[in-house]
Amino acid sequence: MTMYIFASTGPTSLGPSIRPGPAALCAALFLPMLLASCDQREPPFAPPPAATKPSYSIRGTVSGLAGAGLVLRLNNDEDLPVAANGPIAFASTVASGAAYTVRVRTLPSNPGQLCFVAGGDGKVASANVTDVAISCSDADASLTGKILFTTNLDSAPDILVLDLDRLTIARLTTGPDRDYTPQWSPDRSRIAFVRDAVDSGSGLWVMRADGSGAARIAAGSMPGYGGLSFSWSPDGSRLAFFNGSSFGIVNADGSAGIAPKNSLVGTDVYGFPAWSPDGSTIAFFGEDPVGLDWFFQVYVMDADGSNVRRLTSANTYGGSIDPAERYPAWSPDGTKLTYWSAAYGVTVATRDGTAAYSASHDDWRGPNGFFGLSAQGDATPDWSPDGTHLVFQMQGQLFVTMSDGSGNPRQLTSVPGGAFDPAWSK
Repeated sequence: MTMYIFASTGPTSLGPSIRPGPAALCAALFLPMLLASCDQREPPFAPPPAATKPSYSIRGTVSGLAGAGLVLRLNNDEDLPVAANGPIAFASTVASGAAYTVRVRTLPSNPGQLCFVAGGDGKVASANVTDVAISCSDADASLTGKILFTTNLDSAPDILVLDLDRLTIARLTTGPDRDYTPQWSPDRSRIAFVRDAVDSGSGLWVMRADGSGAARIAAGSMPGYGGLSFSWSPDGSRLAFFNGSSFGIVNADGSAGIAPKNSLVGTDVYGFPAWSPDGSTIAFFGEDPVGLDWFFQVYVMDADGSNVRRLTSANTYGGSIDPAERYPAWSPDGTKLTYWSAAYGVTVATRDGTAAYSASHDDWRGPNGFFGLSAQGDATPDWSPDGTHLVFQMQGQLFVTMSDGSGNPRQLTSVPGGAFDPAWSK
């Protein structure tokens, strides 16, 4: 809108002359700008910035430390070297409502010790966390050898090795490939494992004991129920494996193996073979013919895939319903088997499946022999070289217990990313 104001210093045909006053001049100068400003739209409303959540420190105490080199880790973000017993505090803070995890990054040495974390997991409330407790103790001299395990420390699962004689943990694989279920060869010079490789897919691989020279010897699917699982032959020349619904044997150098009979009748899903030390028998777990996924049972068959028979049964436990059993492993002398049971946790039985007992002291049977599930989540047990101990995963870490059932399970690792699929060198 434009307003026109006429001014004249002399008479005109329109009438007498008109002189604008000060008010008219102001209107002439500023009214157009005023009207134009009214035509402008208001800028959109910008909400105030969100309030930042308060953050709090993670603190605790260390006790029993005698060695040097202990390093703790917070949330895979901060490493904290610890040189002495007493209070500890991480420099970084964690926001209210966020999760925190404290684990042992590096074990102390000179003397070598095992250290464990209590209260290392949780969510930050509205105060500093002060109850993280790290306790260290001298190593158990009865625990010897090396234990392979899988961890999720980085973006992809990798294989690590715990040396119980030197009390060190070393990484054997790294990178974007996903590595699972490592197993020692009988002479401990090689390690077989399942790798889901970025460029070539899943398969069975073998590498040297130091992690070098990895090579694929057979294609396959991912590990797990109905996936790829395997076991070394006692002489280390072959590997028995399940892949999907098929059983096979391949030579350890990758050349073709024998064609087994594969007479697995009545089992839709099976896996995790364990070749007996005398070479005659392979134990594994399979789906019970009732067709319920949680009713896996332990079976055995001759080493050529024939003569399949079920090892565990209701009569073994004296109950009216069968608990699920998985992950069998032979004792070094071949006289016993250990496996995970939904009713008993880590279980030991004779070679023929009798005289079973819980080595981890889980008994979740209810009235009439009915069972719940083991709340501990025990899985994948394996024997120590001398047969006196069992290692297994529980609550995301490795534990050991006496194979005869005496004593109680003791925590062996407190590793960032967890510890799974243990395999003890024989």
